[in-house]
Amino acid sequence: MLRLIAAVCVLAFVSGSAVAATLTPDLNPLHTTHETQLRDGDFDGNGQLDDLYLVAEDSGRVAVHVRLNGTRDLRITSLEAAANTTPNLQVVAPGAFASDCGDYASDCAGAIVTRHDSLILGLDGGASVLVHWQDGRFEQDFVRRDDAAAVRALAGLLALNP
Repeated sequence: MLRLIAAVCVLAFVSGSAVAATLTPDLNPLHTTHETQLRDGDFDGNGQLDDLYLVAEDSGRVAVHVRLNGTRDLRITSLEAAANTTPNLQVVAPGAFASDCGDYASDCAGAIVTRHDSLILGLDGGASVLVHWQDGRFEQDFVRRDDAAAVRALAGLLALNP
């Protein structure tokens, strides 16, 4: 039997009728059944790392999720995103962020002070949203574009120059 298989392989090779198999991997990072983990941080301030990840929804939107302490899954928001792209979001350290008093914001009473790691989401039209943990839940506030741009620039600089 082994000789028969070897003979068939040799004949196929010599006659040139053998066809090579082509494998094409699915490189779509936002498949509806998969999660794309981005980064972790201590979003709720309890000293344990929480996971940040994205989930592609059937609607075509991308949902931003946080898994607190590796167990409690929270869907924070969802965003419009072009196919196979990751939304513009950044994990940021605690700090003070100036409120955006433009078209989207209703509370312009000064800076938003965060005590834990937070997220900045860059939206179409230049708006930026700060997602931060406050009083046992995530809050969303519009922040000034220059504050958000400075945070993203600093994060890029630190990534290139550790």
